[in-house]
Amino acid sequence: MDRKRQILGKTLSFSVEEALLWLEAAICEGITMQPGQKMPDAEHLFGRQVHLHKAPDLSYMAGLAGGGLRTAAFLPISALQPNLQRLQEMARNHIPGLVICLYDSAAGNPIPAHGLKETGSIILSAASAQEALHLAIVGHIASEQSLAPCILLVDALQEIKSDVSFPDPSRLAALIGDTDDPMDAPNPAQAMIFGKTRRRIPNWNHFDYPTMSGLQKRGLSADLEHAAQRQFFEKEVAEIVHQAFASLQKLFPEATGTLRSFQAKDADYLILGSGPLFTATTDVVTALRRTKSNHVGCAHLALLNPLPIEQIAALSRGKKAISWLDTGNAAQGLVAPAEMNQVLNILAKQAPEYFTGTATGTADPAVIEAVFQNMMPKGAKRTNFFAGISFSNPNSAYPQHEILLQNIRRNYPEAASWSLEIPARQPFFKDKNRPTKLPLSVRGQKDLGPPYARISRFYQNTATLYNDNASTELVADPFQALPNIPAGTAGLSAPPECRTLVPEFEASLCTACGVCYVQCPHAALPPIAITVEQMLKGAMDIAAKSGTPATQLTPLLKNLGKLAGQVLQENSGQLSNVVDFLPAAFSRLTSQMNLEGDILEKTSSEMDRILAILSPISWAQTEGFFDQQELLEKGRGELFSLALDLQSCTGCGICADVCAPGALVMGEQTVELAAQAEKVYDLWELLPDTAPSTVQRQLTAPDFNPFAAVMLSRHNYFTVTGPGSNSAIDRKTMLHLITAVQESLSQPLVAAQYREIVQLVDDLAGNIRKMLGAALPAEESPD
Repeated sequence: MDRKRQILGKTLSFSVEEALLWLEAAICEGITMQPGQKMPDAEHLFGRQVHLHKAPDLSYMAGLAGGGLRTAAFLPISALQPNLQRLQEMARNHIPGLVICLYDSAAGNPIPAHGLKETGSIILSAASAQEALHLAIVGHIASEQSLAPCILLVDALQEIKSDVSFPDPSRLAALIGDTDDPMDAPNPAQAMIFGKTRRRIPNWNHFDYPTMSGLQKRGLSADLEHAAQRQFFEKEVAEIVHQAFASLQKLFPEATGTLRSFQAKDADYLILGSGPLFTATTDVVTALRRTKSNHVGCAHLALLNPLPIEQIAALSRGKKAISWLDTGNAAQGLVAPAEMNQVLNILAKQAPEYFTGTATGTADPAVIEAVFQNMMPKGAKRTNFFAGISFSNPNSAYPQHEILLQNIRRNYPEAASWSLEIPARQPFFKDKNRPTKLPLSVRGQKDLGPPYARISRFYQNTATLYNDNASTELVADPFQALPNIPAGTAGLSAPPECRTLVPEFEASLCTACGVCYVQCPHAALPPIAITVEQMLKGAMDIAAKSGTPATQLTPLLKNLGKLAGQVLQENSGQLSNVVDFLPAAFSRLTSQMNLEGDILEKTSSEMDRILAILSPISWAQTEGFFDQQELLEKGRGELFSLALDLQSCTGCGICADVCAPGALVMGEQTVELAAQAEKVYDLWELLPDTAPSTVQRQLTAPDFNPFAAVMLSRHNYFTVTGPGSNSAIDRKTMLHLITAVQESLSQPLVAAQYREIVQLVDDLAGNIRKMLGAALPAEESPD
């Protein structure tokens, strides 16, 4: 068997998540992981077995740690809130352990800072992969000495690998110790409980010394417990954590302390923050000092609970102003106002002006510079502000979005003052050449119900702004406060910019088997199967709506459809465009009817308009849809075609891979190809849908895929649509099949119920009229 890899003492290229996984695998006996995470094959520092468990909660971790094992758990930020009670139980039962919370600074999942602090957990925050490694070591030491759980907040989307130096194994072993090693009790309270020495991680479940853990107390007993917990344990945590940082820096001088500053010594204006904002702020500090000679600086708090009050006070002394900058995903603020008031009370008359703000997790330099400018003599001096997050804009390039902004300005005229102005930010200018037509999923919905549930409102004020990369147009409007969006919005996502290939349809090769549109996970290949007569009626409706009705052709449609079928049969599937077969059919019809003169001229002119409308689409003449049906009745044969929804297509190529006859091939996405695809899709949308009788017929056809039959109806086909990710296409395809079938089963039932309700209403109205008529006095006949 291969020897496990020893990573301690080496400098390796890792992402922050990978580095932490390797470290924990080398020092822990138990690790709770998340789906998708892979356990590194690392050699354990003390030669112990590592127990692994994948779960969304901390129960496994608490169980192992209560038995005296060193444990760690990796949790996404979304799993923190459900685990707050478990963390509180671990703190109450004095069970140590490190919880590594992986979050995305640019995402919307909030850090429940206030709730975390109430659990009694130690809270650390890392600004880099290397610092995360050091803080994980501090977290284990502090947690095991204070007997309180520790949370390490880490921006998980630092995906770019960087060189990470792992500590030397001998020095790390001396610092962190084996879980069985005895250690001196860190304070008198623990010495009274355990004796002068105790096991590094107490085994509360020891069989030789059994106790009942988690005892629920009431009344006076509960009050005594809370008081003793605060005085003998919680008050000691701060000193223990500081000692853990000092121990780390003694063996590893390059390691960070509880508070790391940059250009803060001579700074007049200081930004305090935590996590990834610190790196962005250091760059702005360097630029402002170089270009504007501003005395500015910044600091990063690695320890958030208990807050290093004395150190913050010492750093703030002599400053003109300081700003604490939270990230937008800190739900209640990582530093409470009461904690900062303690700092200001220590400084008394020397206290600087104090400001608090919230910025996006990926704050750009202009945002951070605006925070500095706000503190300065000519600044706005807003004591509580949002930076990089707007609540109102003076105007918008989008008319519908402008209506929302006007509504906000009318109801909240002070909204503009909630945010700092960002002078360097350029307004967004909408591309006038960009198509303005709303997606089908928006146009097909009626604006019913309250505004928050309307898909058109969501599209105009949110989806289209993201699709256009118009970030400067986005504001924190009231709808953004809701953690929901209208149903049916998946198809509103913009197609991937990296798409270079799209499918091209060769109708002459198509057999209408339906495999392609059934297998397409994004519903990007909507099908249609209609007769020539239905096609002509659809084109005439289009012409009428555009103000050019084709009245002369109306009585000719049925016969024209039959003659078109004859032309198609005579050419055995060689004709795929209406311009190839309709003119010949029209010529035969006018000859048979002896049309001439003015009538022929008008009818021919109308025919030309119909041909122009229908010409973008290519049609397949297939055995099952056309030839067999024509044998049963002339004009009954249906032509088959596919459209391409560029809004949904990702260019994955699945459709071309499964197309046995080669009717779909992937071609380079050119401007001309995209324009042609849009014309076909627009026409497909306006033409009649595949008839329900056709869907039912194909459902019972022994050689036809029933899923393909169900999806012939656009009402069933568009149950799941939109580009999305290609990483879960199998599940998305399955969901599409299930929802399409469900839609096909439920629609007839709903329609029948609707007809029944209408009939009941009509019957009720008739009865009311009858009863009212009977109740009225009879008219007297005149004398």
